[in-house]
Amino acid sequence: MTRKSRVLGETLWVRLFAVGMTQPGNDKHMQTYSLGETIRLELDLLDRSGILTVNAAFYETESAHGFSMRGDGGGRSKVTVVLTQKVTDKTLPGEYRCKDVTVYDTHHNYATYVPDIRFRIENPLGDHEGPKLVGWRVSKQ
Repeated sequence: MTRKSRVLGETLWVRLFAVGMTQPGNDKHMQTYSLGETIRLELDLLDRSGILTVNAAFYETESAHGFSMRGDGGGRSKVTVVLTQKVTDKTLPGEYRCKDVTVYDTHHNYATYVPDIRFRIENPLGDHEGPKLVGWRVSKQ
């Protein structure tokens, strides 16, 4: 996917490539992670003025619980930014999808993408459910 931004007459190009994640229609081979493993996402980026930062936001499809991964492009015009997230006992199990990936260049211009990046988290130990309401009383004082 390519998107361009215009700032003060300058045209900037940013290209985003997701590597090593599930492609559409390939759910049977969805990458699965367990407690203690690290999710690794590589993004290949191009921008004439240089890549400053990258943020990728993910959400669990049933609960909408999510997390973000951030990375630094170091101001380089062509760079592969590696984003990582460790699966902990606080990570909710389920299927995660990419909400969006936002890339900033060194002039603080940005482009936002919605790539079809998906993965599954299974069996993290821990308490992942909220309290249950088991009763109530209404009374007059």
